[in-house]
Amino acid sequence: MNHIIEPFAQALEQHEVIISFLKAKKQFESSDEVIRLAAELRTKSQILQKKQYDGSLTEADIIPFKELQNTYNQLLEVKHYKTASNKASEFLRGINETISTECGMNFASNASASSCC
Repeated sequence: MNHIIEPFAQALEQHEVIISFLKAKKQFESSDEVIRLAAELRTKSQILQKKQYDGSLTEADIIPFKELQNTYNQLLEVKHYKTASNKASEFLRGINETISTECGMNFASNASASSCC
């Protein structure tokens, strides 16, 4: 089966949609600004969750968080990554549908690693 899977995986890796996704992912993951803002969002999110839990959360707490989210979402690396990720997912779903139709079963769910062992 590996003699079929390896060329298939290599062909996928060479498709422009996947190449674009991998490039966007690399730029996203290596952007200092993305990393900094993501860390700041995580920290502020934890603070908001604590305030929500103890009942002290106010709109004044939420506004700066939403502004930070907006700043993060406006970064080119984030926009490119989200767009490339959506295109890659759509592309792979289409491949799964084609293979599933030919096989008469859901290929992706049956091709994933089993958790029984």
